[in-house]
Amino acid sequence: MIAAVTIAFALLTQTPDATRPAGDQILSAGQAGGIFQNLSDGDVIRLKHPASGMICHFRPAASRNNIRIYPVRPGVNARGDDVGCGTTENIAYTIYATRYQPVANEEAAMTQAIEEVEAIWGDVQRLDIEIPAAAANGRFAAYRGRHPNGQSLATVILVRQIGPWIFKMRASGPPDEPEALAASAVERFAAQLP
Repeated sequence: MIAAVTIAFALLTQTPDATRPAGDQILSAGQAGGIFQNLSDGDVIRLKHPASGMICHFRPAASRNNIRIYPVRPGVNARGDDVGCGTTENIAYTIYATRYQPVANEEAAMTQAIEEVEAIWGDVQRLDIEIPAAAANGRFAAYRGRHPNGQSLATVILVRQIGPWIFKMRASGPPDEPEALAASAVERFAAQLP
């Protein structure tokens, strides 16, 4: 009886889960209310984009946790049809979900992503690393170069199409560990896809 009362009291006096308010803050900062839902619980912030099914994961202690809602423009017809989530732990991760009109395909999306890296990074070199098995259902590319902020980094691009949605992951980290970067990016990408 005493043990049951002690446990009940301990549960009542615990601090409330901090991930839900942190998720609400990310949604507010990104003006993403109505576009994303806060599913946070435990020690991970989880924000879902219901239209695509993507669930963005954030650690509360990570820096630069953010959601972006990109503007309507030719090929993207509605607010919420082009979104991204970013976080930086030791690696900078950004995942995007985009519904293009007319519908794009993985090859076109990968070509666009590669062109963006080659246009803004310096000293870009394509890396010939083994494609992680979990990336077999999409497109994969890895590069090393100088990021626009001046850092020497490796970067990985993953692209996958599910229905009308194109999902893209960019992960950038230490230039001398591209295989570990690729494995981490593939794992994180798979965990956030619908």
